Amino acid sequence: MKITEFKIEEGIIHVLDVNCDEPILNESYLNLSNEDINIFLSKHVEKILKDEELNLGKFNESPDFIEYINKFFKNEINLVEVSKEISKKFFEIIQQEGSSSSCDLLFLKLKTEIGYALCMIKLDYVKNYVHKIEYVEDKMQIDIIPQFITLPSNSQKVMKSCLFIEDLENNFNLLYLDKNYKNSHENSNYFKEDFLKCFKVYSDYSKTKELISVAEKWTRKNIRDDADSAFFVRESFKDKLNNEENLNINEFAREVFKNDSDKIESFVDFIESNGIEGEVVVDKDYIHKKYERIRLKIDRDIDLYINKESFYDINRFEVKRNGDGSLNMIIKYVLNYNEK
Repeated sequence: MKITEFKIEEGIIHVLDVNCDEPILNESYLNLSNEDINIFLSKHVEKILKDEELNLGKFNESPDFIEYINKFFKNEINLVEVSKEISKKFFEIIQQEGSSSSCDLLFLKLKTEIGYALCMIKLDYVKNYVHKIEYVEDKMQIDIIPQFITLPSNSQKVMKSCLFIEDLENNFNLLYLDKNYKNSHENSNYFKEDFLKCFKVYSDYSKTKELISVAEKWTRKNIRDDADSAFFVRESFKDKLNNEENLNINEFAREVFKNDSDKIESFVDFIESNGIEGEVVVDKDYIHKKYERIRLKIDRDIDLYINKESFYDINRFEVKRNGDGSLNMIIKYVLNYNEK
């Protein structure tokens, strides 16, 4: 499921301060006639919808607040009412979780090309700095002080969000984004498991994306200090994805690793342990986007970005095997270059 077009019809924000006994619930809508506010909100929604970690979800069991969402889509309650009920439940969960910090919860009513959506965005506070002006003993004193409750700007990532969608055929759908900060002490699964009570559903798009990610993890872990073999595995994998409609995990492993039963078993087991089994229908749109530009991290000191056309043009770029597991990567016929 992909949403590419949307219009924000209504918005409201609530404050969840973990130092308080209850969430601070708003009774008024946001002023969407303010162009700056509209742009701020739209940019965040755009980034969420384009985020590669946005997943399609399905409920294990109905969350406590689902009845209010159903009423919202039936126009029995408004955005203020449904957002307050969801905020109460989310506040209860982050207090129980214990290690979560205070945040704002933003709710938006969206009109999309597939139907109406209720979008919830967790806005984590960002540390910023402002100046402070005061008079001390009749002298002007200007200092720099931190602010701890600044909302994330358009350039900063949202880590947790969900969209409840009622499509044109009145089917109920869920999209969710559930990422964690590095070195975070949060329970990494509270958003998906405790709040949404859902599990990830693999579409062709998400399955293709996940397969590429998992195959790369396996290659990095199991083929070290042998760039030649790693290159062969990666290129064989890309060739299958680019030229075939379906990729069978077992057949690919046998074709690439030949008689190496340990590697065949290791590769298949690793892919299956990450939730992908059997045959994957390849999402060609994602493949085109993914491999339009190729990024190579060479050893630890070289980053190389090459578009697909140049990467496979023998007159522009060539990979030569040295016979000892190492490779020579040659950039050819350079007429112009810049330093950055």
